[in-house]
Amino acid sequence: VPGTASHAATPVLGEGRGVDHMGIAVRDLKRATADFERLGFNIRPGGRFPGDLSNALCYFSDWFYLELLAVGPHHTKDSADVAEFSRKHEGAMFLGLNVSSAKDTVGHLRARGFDIAGPDPGSIMTGNDTKPPPPEWYSAYTPDKPGRGKKTIMPLIFFIQYLDDGRKKEKSSGSRYDQPNTATRVRRVWFAVSDLGAQLKSMRDAGFAAPVADVTLLGLQGKSLPAARGNLNLLQSKGAIGPVGPHEDGIVAVSLEVKDLAKARAMARAATKLPLPVYAGAFGKAFLIPAAAAHGVAIERVQREA
Repeated sequence: VPGTASHAATPVLGEGRGVDHMGIAVRDLKRATADFERLGFNIRPGGRFPGDLSNALCYFSDWFYLELLAVGPHHTKDSADVAEFSRKHEGAMFLGLNVSSAKDTVGHLRARGFDIAGPDPGSIMTGNDTKPPPPEWYSAYTPDKPGRGKKTIMPLIFFIQYLDDGRKKEKSSGSRYDQPNTATRVRRVWFAVSDLGAQLKSMRDAGFAAPVADVTLLGLQGKSLPAARGNLNLLQSKGAIGPVGPHEDGIVAVSLEVKDLAKARAMARAATKLPLPVYAGAFGKAFLIPAAAAHGVAIERVQREA
């Protein structure tokens, strides 16, 4: 079954979980938190990063999480990318893929001719912290503009290795996973790309598995690539869609599996005042919350057929 843990490891991910978290840049963290809560999400306070950048988190039972990000009035160059993105529009600005070894992923990609930065240490400040604690993860990414003669994966994707999985195990107990809208796991993250053929070649060169299915969403067609516990769905864009410009690559939607589609839809309809019709999705009945009602990212809810 696509998007399950049964998929074989790939050299770019190692034994990592693959699809890990999606960062959504918003202009007002408090307002965005309230809006997502009205959609039935359990949003938890996060922490702070250098550059006056703060986050809030929504966890799911497959360890995937949504990360809401906002810069404060005194942001610096450390958070300039989020500040610039949210100045133009709100929306999903990156997807993190969990790998078992950031060092091995970097070595693998460099050997294949990719321009890749890292691994770089990272951590988050909470409570009364005034400086970042010791590293909690290592990350690596391909730059927006690769060096001469170098290849790049879409810069929307980066790779992350957690140094202590104890924090993940902690999330398996208690109510952190419980979502009032019954969402349990991520199925797919959807990208609009300006050149589907070129992007598929880049992903194949990087070591991702071959596409497993044709997919359609938002009136666009594309291909679905497995990435361990989730799928990366690449759609051939035909122009501007949501916050993504006509000649840009960007994340346009995320698909979440729910236990009770009727309950999830009722909560979403009450929050958005939209009809949100049910349709036949790739894995079962689904409905779609448009990007304009979810801070720039469309959210598909799917109830898998038995």
